[in-house]
Amino acid sequence: MIARIQKNLCTRKRERIANALRKNPALSNRAVAMAAGADPKTVIAVRAALIVEGAIPQLDALLGADGKHRPAGKEKHRGVAPMRKSSRSEPPNWLLRTLCGW
Repeated sequence: MIARIQKNLCTRKRERIANALRKNPALSNRAVAMAAGADPKTVIAVRAALIVEGAIPQLDALLGADGKHRPAGKEKHRGVAPMRKSSRSEPPNWLLRTLCGW
């Protein structure tokens, strides 16, 4: 029962976000999130879905909550950080060897 209520609330938030983006697609993700009471990541997901559907255009600049136009940034790729080379001459599992006494 509680899961159904939470899903319903989430659906309503997404609908509010979608309606706000359809009315004014130039608003920034944070401005829409503040107005809808949602997380900016949710707004990003809804915006991406609406752009794919063709419901809103993909813009080059967005209007922030402070009234300034800023370029619409592309999503940064958050890949795995490259491993740093250790100054130790031991293999990577040196901690396991130390703890287990191998």
